[in-house]
Amino acid sequence: GDAFSVLYVDLDRFKTVNDTLGHGAGDRLLLAVAGRMQAAAGAGALVARLGGDEFGIAVPGDRRTGARVGRSLLSALRAPVALGRREVVPGASVGLVGRAERYADPDALLRDADTAMYHAKRAGRARLSVFDQTMHQAVAERFALEHDLRQALRSDQFCIRLQPIVDLRSGAVAGFEALARWEHPTRGLLGPSSFIDLAEELGLIAEIDGRVLDHRPHGLGDMLTMVNVNCSDQSFLDAGLAGRARAAADAAGIPPGCLTLELTERALVATDVAGGLADAIRAAGLKLCVDDFGSGYSSLGLLHRLPVDGLKIDRSFVSDLGHSPPAQAVVRAVVQFSADLGLRTVAEGIETPAQLRALREMGCRYGQGFLFSPPVTADVARAILDAAPWAAQWPLG
Repeated sequence: GDAFSVLYVDLDRFKTVNDTLGHGAGDRLLLAVAGRMQAAAGAGALVARLGGDEFGIAVPGDRRTGARVGRSLLSALRAPVALGRREVVPGASVGLVGRAERYADPDALLRDADTAMYHAKRAGRARLSVFDQTMHQAVAERFALEHDLRQALRSDQFCIRLQPIVDLRSGAVAGFEALARWEHPTRGLLGPSSFIDLAEELGLIAEIDGRVLDHRPHGLGDMLTMVNVNCSDQSFLDAGLAGRARAAADAAGIPPGCLTLELTERALVATDVAGGLADAIRAAGLKLCVDDFGSGYSSLGLLHRLPVDGLKIDRSFVSDLGHSPPAQAVVRAVVQFSADLGLRTVAEGIETPAQLRALREMGCRYGQGFLFSPPVTADVARAILDAAPWAAQWPLG
């Protein structure tokens, strides 16, 4: 038969729109996206909704034509969609199967296009991925990881590591960020990049957040003055979060004012209920910090509208400090307006003395990174707190 390609399209983070703005807004987003898909696909193409937020597009022509339509579609979905007073950037992950006419089985064709789409999603979303046979192995590994992740939650394979947050003026340890690690039975200790996206996709991330919150670093409670805990969008949208976090602080012997929940900019910008949820967290005596600030969803208006106590400068800016004047300008501006607003600023991912020097000169108060210490066990954290004098140990010059 005639040559054609098939595109499998999955909207990125559509569930967040439904959860935060309601199903009516989700439906309006789907209609807007479908219109853009038809325009991008052009005459002669077939666009079909396969279910939920997934679409299939059959495009006449060779693989190059299919790829061109895919790129055009990605571009069209980068433009915001107005949903009432909100604007949402849909974004999508797209899988492509070229020479689709060679398939005798439509199910196998859709499966391979779906596999390519998952490959695009795992590679960072908002991109196009072309199917090849090696992807079957990757999908098999993904399903194995999914099974292992569910098992890990059942058999409590998650542990906590603590990374020091350092006062850049004095070199003293001001507190720690609590980070989840997965003690995988065969793959060893896995960091969040190995499982966070999958946990979000499977709706398991809030459970992992809960494990981190409920962790009690034995004998450290009385010594900790600042404990930062990451909080996913799903956890933030749970109205019971404030009460649970307060109970966790009390049980660990940490004054609630010392516990800071780190939220993404996305959660704070994208939802109408953010203000109320943030108020509840503050009313429980806890603090709020914007994580990865400046990494894509920044809204300076957010910082005076919402009851935020601090922000973390994204590591991408810190890593570029040594050689990028724009990164230096951004960090300097963030540090300055944070000071004006009375916010506590922490720079993430400090790895070199030059980065540290630049941050100190800009007046950034706190920092963390491998220059000081990787995430460590509670025992090592206690030894770090007991060691003195701190200033002699950091390369603060």
